[in-house]
Amino acid sequence: MGKTAVEMRSEIEQRRSALADDMEAIEDRVRPSRVAKRRTEGMRTKVRSAREAVMGRVEDQAGSAREMAGAVTDAPHQLTQTARGNPIAAGVVAFGLGLLTAALIPPTDTERELAENMAPQIQQAREAITEAVSDDARAIADQVSPKVQEDLGQLQESVKGSASRVQDEVRG
Repeated sequence: MGKTAVEMRSEIEQRRSALADDMEAIEDRVRPSRVAKRRTEGMRTKVRSAREAVMGRVEDQAGSAREMAGAVTDAPHQLTQTARGNPIAAGVVAFGLGLLTAALIPPTDTERELAENMAPQIQQAREAITEAVSDDARAIADQVSPKVQEDLGQLQESVKGSASRVQDEVRG
């Protein structure tokens, strides 16, 4: 038989809750502060890896090189996987492929005329985008800079210590 009004309301509420959870997950994934945080963590990891490599861990260094080589060779596959699970990434990939294709095909006379007519509007848009990106980049740099400076100082200290140990071993 048909569902009762209470059952239908319950089902609707469950679907609303599931949709709200999905929207929150999407929002969390594309929020600029979260993107900046993920990039900051990535930079920290790279700085730590560099510091460990300089401190004399040859086997770690070789492993890191193998991992990076593997990451480069696996990049097309990773890009495909990311695009499948993320429609925004798929859109960005499609946009990039479109730009690449457009760069390879010479423009027609009509396209040149349109580009000349649109030049002032394009310049205004370029300035607005540049300003927005610059502001975001400054904010990210301000957020990341103290930690990078700290890690850089630690890296310099460890390099000096390693260099003096090597010199002592060569002399001794």
